Amino acid sequence: MAHRVPNFTGSRSEHADRATLSQQFNGSRQLPRAGSSALVLTGIFRTLISEHRDLLGVLTRLANTSDPSLRSELFPQLREQLVSHERGEMSVLYPSLRAHGLTYGVAERHDTSARKLEVVVGCLSGYSFDNPEWAETTQTLLQIVQEHVDEEEHQFFALAQEALGRKRTEDLDERYRARRVS
Repeated sequence: MAHRVPNFTGSRSEHADRATLSQQFNGSRQLPRAGSSALVLTGIFRTLISEHRDLLGVLTRLANTSDPSLRSELFPQLREQLVSHERGEMSVLYPSLRAHGLTYGVAERHDTSARKLEVVVGCLSGYSFDNPEWAETTQTLLQIVQEHVDEEEHQFFALAQEALGRKRTEDLDERYRARRVS
């Protein structure tokens, strides 16, 4: 069963968000990008990037193994981390972005991406670890997570940090970390 993953190239609302924010930077059409020297991400964004690295590491190991016992060890760990990460983003970060009218479209696009992740994780959860569909479905999940991470880190986070400001990103980080501990 082939899983098709849509290629998101940006919606009208994304372009409108970036254009509006760009006007605040003396009319420049270029915003600082995450990972560039012009913008250092702080607070919740730094935490989320660290979690992305951890998730991608576990998922890459999972996607590159055909060993059912290793799959049975790694998949529950990945599912727990991924679900916790997404729920944290959706309960702490993205409501703040929705409340900040400038970044509403960012939150909506995140929700679409998160739903795709949930569907594929649900498929994997229903498979036995030796199912022939496992390898292809795990590769699909890796592709979706990589696209999700790239979109967040190179489009959303820079836009959101500029809109929210350093103090707010630090406050959100405290809330996010507290939620993960409880």
